[in-house]
Amino acid sequence: MATRDQKISRAMRTAWRIGNRVCFDNKLPRPAFRVDKKLLKRDTAQALWHVENGKQIIKVDPSAVKNARYLIRLMLHEMVHQFQWQQKSERTRYEQHGRFFQRHCNRIKILTGYDVFWPR
Repeated sequence: MATRDQKISRAMRTAWRIGNRVCFDNKLPRPAFRVDKKLLKRDTAQALWHVENGKQIIKVDPSAVKNARYLIRLMLHEMVHQFQWQQKSERTRYEQHGRFFQRHCNRIKILTGYDVFWPR
């Protein structure tokens, strides 16, 4: 039987694959997926997209996952950051939750109904 962390990891991959197709026209490269039980303690983040040793990674703290819908919102939020990083403008790449990020969160909300700006 799969553990809760394994189920979350599998759900992260599924949410990312569907989100990439529906919201990003399959333009995002596949990152590594990690369930990180200490993420909230270190970064006060429920989920995190970042580059580590040249590899894109999406991490989720399992204690933050309330249900499947919530995990989808977390994943879409991190996918906007991933998409943001692919832009040519340095300002856009590093502005975190600025105009570019907000515009794409609104676009995703229209497409999917999920409010991903602040998933909490």
